[in-house]
Amino acid sequence: MMDHQTAPKLPTRLKLYKYEVERIANRDGLSFWDTKYEMVSADEMSEVVARHGFPVMPAHWRTGMESIMNKKKFRYGMGRIFEIVIRVKPVIGFLMDSNHFYDNVAVMAHVCGHADMFLNNSFAQFADPNMDQVFASDATMIETFCRQYGEERVKTFFDRVLSIENLIDANSLYVRRPEQTLSPEEYETRRTKRRVEAEQIFPKDFPEYLESLPHNREFKKEEETRLADEEAKDREILSGLKIPAHPTKDVLQFLVDHSPLEPWQRSMIEMVRRSRYYFSQFRCKFLHEGWASLHEELIMREIRMDKDMTRWNATLASVQRKSGMNPYRLTYDLLLDVKHRWDTGRHGAIWEDCDRYEVKNNWDRFIVYHNLRVECAGDQTRFERRWMEFSQFLHELREGKLSYPKELFINDRFLGQYLLTHWAEYASAEAELKKYQAMLLAIEAKGLEEQVGIAVANLRAKKSNTGLSDKELAYKARRDVYDRAKEHALYLWTPDELKGKIKHFQTLVDFSDRYAKECLTVPAISIPNDWVDYSLRHKEGVVLGVGKKKWFEMRKTHDDFGVFDDFFTKEFCEREQYFLFKAKEKYNPETWELEKRYVMETRAFERIKRNLLFQFTDFHTPYIEVIDGNYKNNGELLLRHEHNGIDIDWWSKDGMFV
Repeated sequence: MMDHQTAPKLPTRLKLYKYEVERIANRDGLSFWDTKYEMVSADEMSEVVARHGFPVMPAHWRTGMESIMNKKKFRYGMGRIFEIVIRVKPVIGFLMDSNHFYDNVAVMAHVCGHADMFLNNSFAQFADPNMDQVFASDATMIETFCRQYGEERVKTFFDRVLSIENLIDANSLYVRRPEQTLSPEEYETRRTKRRVEAEQIFPKDFPEYLESLPHNREFKKEEETRLADEEAKDREILSGLKIPAHPTKDVLQFLVDHSPLEPWQRSMIEMVRRSRYYFSQFRCKFLHEGWASLHEELIMREIRMDKDMTRWNATLASVQRKSGMNPYRLTYDLLLDVKHRWDTGRHGAIWEDCDRYEVKNNWDRFIVYHNLRVECAGDQTRFERRWMEFSQFLHELREGKLSYPKELFINDRFLGQYLLTHWAEYASAEAELKKYQAMLLAIEAKGLEEQVGIAVANLRAKKSNTGLSDKELAYKARRDVYDRAKEHALYLWTPDELKGKIKHFQTLVDFSDRYAKECLTVPAISIPNDWVDYSLRHKEGVVLGVGKKKWFEMRKTHDDFGVFDDFFTKEFCEREQYFLFKAKEKYNPETWELEKRYVMETRAFERIKRNLLFQFTDFHTPYIEVIDGNYKNNGELLLRHEHNGIDIDWWSKDGMFV
């Protein structure tokens, strides 16, 4: 049993890289609570994973079983654990001492993505950040019950409760359910409303001969029966005869409120229910892993660990292998697709309604034409000058004169990844240049980097820092110097990074000045008639270069279902070649047995998306709700299974598969 409240035993070199990883993460827009790491052995990691990362949890044989399985997988090379992170304050991440150094640095980058989701995703805000203490308290409670009521009795009851732990209403955290009680005041209000409805079935001036018609008499009878049923139901609820007042999916809460339990049994059900609700809130597993994998890659490419990068790339490729529903890969690819679409205007009505091949096939040039036409608002002279400017911009980008090498654009394969984002940066190049120049001047004026050099020399003098490079020592030195100076915004950017940004935007500003003075004369790109006709159908311009902004909107407002519902498009599905498969049984005449084999079922986008979304609705659990807690006045519990495609015995059917 480990106490994560003690100082984590993290090697000095990893601590230094932790500072750099978090600096880059904050610079890129991630925000999170303080993060601490524990270095554990493979056996300890197996136990930690079995406890979902928590140091202490209520003891149960299931935890031991999972721990043994994890140890065997690692021992026989069937699996490898890189990290586990828990949402507590501060965030706790676990690193495995047998993993390579570069893997543990990558894990810290990965954890930054998870920690950002913990703090900022709307669906994670109901989780208690002190849940580690809650679980520790629950473990103590179980031990106390075992001493008081007998270990066998308590653990047997614990097993039974865990067998129905999925019978909660996970969506009740986000959707308001009807009240299960009815006050006398509310009853009178509803009774008055029904009386008014009864009087208005037929208005006073309604002709009697029409009221006597058969279909009108039938209608009046149906309405009176409906109102009478509602009255009877409300009276049952008010008197306590109707339990629950409305069907409820939260079976565990119903048992707590209404079952004839002993106090310790009620406490155990509440404990299991609390735990299940805590884990059910993380309905963003795919978004979590995709977001963390994306920022792991972005951060690691910034750190540039030289010779270790090749090995890390191989590790990342194995984790993100494209096989089945891999959350590390599927959402990662989807996030890249979203960025590209919002950077290049491939969204909204102007993209989705486009039925012109000439437009879609030349979208990057068309969308610039459309925006310039809207911007110039009928001023043909201004439009022609701006269109010539774009034509010259495209020419110089291809020639390697605008920050990117010429060899990158030998063909158009990579042009679509850079043209529109670069053009969008060009619009704000002067302001961005001044911003980065001001930051660099502030660092130089305050002499912060000189102080960093002195701090590195002081750290070098310590014997404990032998074997560490000046670059690594500077990670801590910069952090300490800028923290003392209270210059957090400047700390996020190193002078070399600022100089790179300045050079990048200076190139764009120089192009603007050169075009204004020389009015360069590259032939203007031709404008097909299809562009003109289609552009005129849309009055508004399209904002380009906002892919990263869309990322951060997604991570705040979406869960897995919302992400795939909104952003899993037909184009993405077909480009990534997703399909559905199914198992078929075939008789083998040699063995006289039925053999199972898997075949492709369909590539139809609608079916693939429906199947994908179904996995994030009830999370592969049958929909069971309490209808009556006193069925036929016999004290019996009536449950109803609303069939949504999942059978009650689905789990027993050869494991989990769809």
